[in-house]
Amino acid sequence: MEKEKISAYLNRHSIKYDAHELLRWPLKMLINHLIFPRRSFWAAALRGTIINRVGGRKGVSFIFKDVITSSYKDMILGKDSFIEENVILDLIDGPLTLGELAVIGPGVWIEGPLTMGYGSSIRQGCIALKHTTLEDWVGVSSNVHFITFSHDIGDEKYRGGKIRYEPILVKTGTWIGTRATIMPGVTIGKACVIGAGSLVTKDIPDYSLAVGSPAKVVRKIGPEYGGGLPPEMQKTWKYEKW
Repeated sequence: MEKEKISAYLNRHSIKYDAHELLRWPLKMLINHLIFPRRSFWAAALRGTIINRVGGRKGVSFIFKDVITSSYKDMILGKDSFIEENVILDLIDGPLTLGELAVIGPGVWIEGPLTMGYGSSIRQGCIALKHTTLEDWVGVSSNVHFITFSHDIGDEKYRGGKIRYEPILVKTGTWIGTRATIMPGVTIGKACVIGAGSLVTKDIPDYSLAVGSPAKVVRKIGPEYGGGLPPEMQKTWKYEKW
């Protein structure tokens, strides 16, 4: 009997929701496309599309629903960039700068200033704190943390002393696996791969595969697809398979 009541309730709720959407859709279309001018910044923000001037021309960047930001004025958006749903943007201390085709996935928390280059992406559940820079075509998988601050050790009354920030830089083409953590002051070189779950505490040189906690370079990977060695290193580099 209880299951029948629950089923009936869910059916009524579903019908009510469908009816609501059916009535809401034409109203939404009327507001978005007839009442508000299409190139109005704030009208675009209300319907989930930000119109932004990029390089002297109009470019369109897409902001999905339920994005919380402290300031639309501090969002510098490249053409065809995306900010997906449920993203929190704390831009009190600096702007968010996205290059063309950059993507911020759902459920990401970002503190500004933060910069993402052309074609870079950061996927769901990531945390990126202020003074993080991702260059062009950087791929960040889900639940990766970029931690740019730490505490000095305080006295016995309170060990969490003065906060200090050290910037993080991830260079062009690097891919960071899921649940990796990047610690303050780290620079990850060009075209690297950081294994899933790694804790990166020191700089990683270009063309490196690094894994572990703390992360260590296990081998070099070349510029071509599949990770071969660069030509100048093929005769000299020795490594174990990972």
